[in-house]
Amino acid sequence: MEQMNDFFEELDRPLSRIQGKWTYVFYLAVAPAYWRAGISRSMLGRMEALLREKRCEYRASDAPNLKSEGAFRKQGYVELNRRPYATPGKRGSAPLAEIPGACTLFAKKLA
Repeated sequence: MEQMNDFFEELDRPLSRIQGKWTYVFYLAVAPAYWRAGISRSMLGRMEALLREKRCEYRASDAPNLKSEGAFRKQGYVELNRRPYATPGKRGSAPLAEIPGACTLFAKKLA
């Protein structure tokens, strides 16, 4: 578990440079049967509206696959960092090495 925490700590490192009030949403998912129906776009839009009401200036999230990357890019999110799952952590091994691809950190200015 510590090695997985290391992975996300390194992925999220650029967030420390974001000044202002921001929030991080860990997970957002749509069941495969409902893909391409605009549901993730609606969820992101509603979440952003709620965060604006709370005076959040930025929203950050990670995209664990290409499909979620595309959804964030279409909604105006900017890539801040990318880490291949096979990247070893501080403690040596890569606990997520069996997962293909990379995890990408995205952020969007809400204000």
